[in-house]
Amino acid sequence: KEYKGERSLQEMVSALTDELVAVINARQANPNAGAGGQPHKKKKTSGKTHVVNLGSDNFQERVLDNPQVSMVAFVAPWCGHCKQLLPEWEEAAEKLLNENVLLGLVDATVEKELAQSYGVSGYPTIKIFSGGKSEATDYQGQRTASAIVKAILDEVDRTGIPKKVEELTNS
Repeated sequence: KEYKGERSLQEMVSALTDELVAVINARQANPNAGAGGQPHKKKKTSGKTHVVNLGSDNFQERVLDNPQVSMVAFVAPWCGHCKQLLPEWEEAAEKLLNENVLLGLVDATVEKELAQSYGVSGYPTIKIFSGGKSEATDYQGQRTASAIVKAILDEVDRTGIPKKVEELTNS
């Protein structure tokens, strides 16, 4: 928004305060509002999540002992970038439903030791685990559903369980 008032400190601070109050009031009236009171655009999914919630109680079994390639996002509930990632993560998980891979989510503020063991220092941090291995590689790609799907399928092609190819032996 362009400020057109006086150029004195008092007038500029007053205008800024008025604008902040207006934004706060708009967000209270519409909790899903973004900047300027406009609603955030949310991607639609089927409503059922295909993302696996991970913690210290199931990480070994679901990721490390699993022959599937896994991609795990370490997130914090208060993190704006994590909030932006979640709909993309959900959409990617839905697209990967029949691909023999796992997309997981770790609340790093709750699972501090798990996050620390993988060197998580910022949020979100995304790690790729090749099937059945405890070493992880950092995912540095785009945080869009299509980029996430491509990255995990590339890792499957590189290291994962080969897909079963049906062989036709008669007509």
